[in-house]
Amino acid sequence: MTDQHDKIKRYLDEMCSQVKAREVHTDLRDELGNHIREMMLDKEQEGLTQEEAAEYAIEQMGDPAAVGKSMHRLHRHRMHWGLIIGLISLAIVSLFLMWIFTTNVADDRFQNFYNIQVFYTIIGMLFMCFFMFFDYRKWRRGTWWIYILLNTMLMINPMFSKNINGIYRYFEVHGFYLDLTTAAMWVLPTTCRRCNYDG
Repeated sequence: MTDQHDKIKRYLDEMCSQVKAREVHTDLRDELGNHIREMMLDKEQEGLTQEEAAEYAIEQMGDPAAVGKSMHRLHRHRMHWGLIIGLISLAIVSLFLMWIFTTNVADDRFQNFYNIQVFYTIIGMLFMCFFMFFDYRKWRRGTWWIYILLNTMLMINPMFSKNINGIYRYFEVHGFYLDLTTAAMWVLPTTCRRCNYDG
């Protein structure tokens, strides 16, 4: 029986080596492995030995490299070009409007707004690119801790950061401001989703 398990494992290993999205490897192994075992069981009931049943099932599955490539095409990361083009267009429009505003206002307080807008737009684009390719589900187990950390930072923030417009929701690090309230609100649905997933 061990030999048959080794054959199935080698087949699944070779198949998964063609699939770049590692997060789906476990599901593919479970699904295709169960399918192979079901075919083996059917053939064993017809009178084939375990060795013959394993060889038959693996042969029916087809070339593992070809199966893996088809699974890769099915599960590969897809670019949402409409969303990306829309976001880039909005960023360009906002930067253009900010440039018009800062070049037509004489007040020195507003002259630095354009540079700040460019900086935060670039940071936002980098974050967007990161989360397009990073599997956010890896953070699922830590979402409650992240939510608690953000709320703790919000409570102690008055001791470290100055108030902005009378509120202390912005955590400052070397001129970079993190809106703790908004960040916590974005993390909260993830903690609820994890409760539903675990339950």
